[in-house]
Amino acid sequence: MRELLRTRAVRGAAAVLVAGALTGTVTACGDATADDPAKNASSWEQGSGSGSGDTGSAASGQTTGNAKGTQTGNGGRTPTCSGSDLAAGLGGGRAATPDMDTPDEVTRAAVWFKNTGSTTCALKGFPGIRISGPEGSDDLRRTARHARPVTLGPGERATAVFSLLTGDKDSGENLITPEKVATTPPGTTRTFDLKWPYGGAVQVQSTATTPAATVEPVGAG
Repeated sequence: MRELLRTRAVRGAAAVLVAGALTGTVTACGDATADDPAKNASSWEQGSGSGSGDTGSAASGQTTGNAKGTQTGNGGRTPTCSGSDLAAGLGGGRAATPDMDTPDEVTRAAVWFKNTGSTTCALKGFPGIRISGPEGSDDLRRTARHARPVTLGPGERATAVFSLLTGDKDSGENLITPEKVATTPPGTTRTFDLKWPYGGAVQVQSTATTPAATVEPVGAG
């Protein structure tokens, strides 16, 4: 009788250990995040104005022969363009050349991103835009416009328009005479340093309550 009770106790303990092991496995699988949509969606978040990583450069205004990307809902989840598969430049698209000659006016310029890779990819969100010159730099704020994915086949490009508030060079107050535009494509950490070819001066807007200098999300074109 005593031997029978001892055998039942051993079997009961073994069953508890097996159940505990199975419970631990289920918990570990539940904590896994490799297929978590929220995590995967991070590649579609809006770009930052302080991108880091490899720095590239491109001549401004080189828009001839570049096909336009397609703005879609991207239900098929086209992969986000890698920074290493992009080129960048100023001009073209929806705002070819800003008017820098008239002070105290809002003018528009554009930056483009071209897919230099061999496969289709997509961009969505706001690029980082920093205007810099001898006096310092100014980071542009985002507009409230809704961002939609732009699908780029090989050789196609997307454009982001940004606005600037022009200034009078002779006033010398809170101004930057632009020499360079640093831009980070949305969803990447690569920053392109682009030469500013338009001259003029712009008013610093980063501390303004309602800034006139803003950047829009990338769009087809």
